[in-house]
Amino acid sequence: MKCTKSKKGFTLVELSIVLVIISLIVASVLVGQDLIRAAEINKLISEHDDYASAVATFRLRYNGLAGDIDGSVFGFSGDGDNNGVLDPGIDDASSLAATSENVYFWSHLGATGAQLISGSFTPALFDVSTDNMDDILPESAIGTVNWGVYANSSIDVNYFVLGPANDSSNGTDGKYNTEDALTPLDAYSIDIKLDDGLPNQGYVRAGEGSNTDAWTLPDGDTTCANSGVEQDSGTYNLDATAIACTLRFEMRY
Repeated sequence: MKCTKSKKGFTLVELSIVLVIISLIVASVLVGQDLIRAAEINKLISEHDDYASAVATFRLRYNGLAGDIDGSVFGFSGDGDNNGVLDPGIDDASSLAATSENVYFWSHLGATGAQLISGSFTPALFDVSTDNMDDILPESAIGTVNWGVYANSSIDVNYFVLGPANDSSNGTDGKYNTEDALTPLDAYSIDIKLDDGLPNQGYVRAGEGSNTDAWTLPDGDTTCANSGVEQDSGTYNLDATAIACTLRFEMRY
């Protein structure tokens, strides 16, 4: 008579142990991702502070704003008009023509002789088919977008802006526009550390990516910010988890 052995499956206790182990692994991965993102956000804040400090130092050293001065006087490239505004203004803020002051801004800060920021940036007409945006604008800590600058010429205020990305629809015109780069929680974390934590108040303000301008306030947008933002009463929509915001930072010097 043949004796057959019965095959036993996992017991409930064994299955419970496996599920606990899987849960711990998933939790550790999520915590690790959160820590990595927090480190990126902190580095991004440090980048802003470094650039703001570089602007102030440049003004003291050269009696003008980087990109806006006549660079030839100091051995730099560029022929700015020294009016204190990074032309072109808000109506043409996305222009990255070789003569744009918002391109020479980064070139001046990193130029030999100044060397106030790391990296060397070449002012040039951006060709989407051959060039790398990182050659013209500094890459941000979050890696997928660059830092840029633009001016609201109607009130003579200059801004750092997070999120310039090449707009390939403009061919080789050298255009860029802002793209959403942050979740509302990311944007809030930066805003509250540098300013007031409100999307449409203070010197750090939230925006949404645009295909036409370098900056668009999230008026009526409920992904980045809750309704009411256009009345200065909005708050960041911290329940949303999608990438839906970008930020601008007023230059204060």
